[in-house]
Amino acid sequence: MIKEMVVIVILFVPIPETYVDWSINKVPTQVQLTWESGLQASYHAKIVSCETTTPQQYQMLMIEDSDFIQECYLIEDVRQPQFVRHPDQWYGVRRAQEYKE
Repeated sequence: MIKEMVVIVILFVPIPETYVDWSINKVPTQVQLTWESGLQASYHAKIVSCETTTPQQYQMLMIEDSDFIQECYLIEDVRQPQFVRHPDQWYGVRRAQEYKE
């Protein structure tokens, strides 16, 4: 009988406030933050009103402001990245409790 082997890699994602660049993936809506080390993390986000949205604890408001449009994206929980990339491969993030039987 073959048993599934679970390999757990602990990767410490820096606090979101220290990012150096960010980008948007609109389908599904994800905001990718990039740090100086090259590490990237992708967070679930939603488009929100720039005028009426105030981030709550563990949320982060990203503002894309260009000459012709202003769009705001709300990262709903900065403690839970969906994917991480390092050095050139995206990996899905799962919590340890997801592996309990």
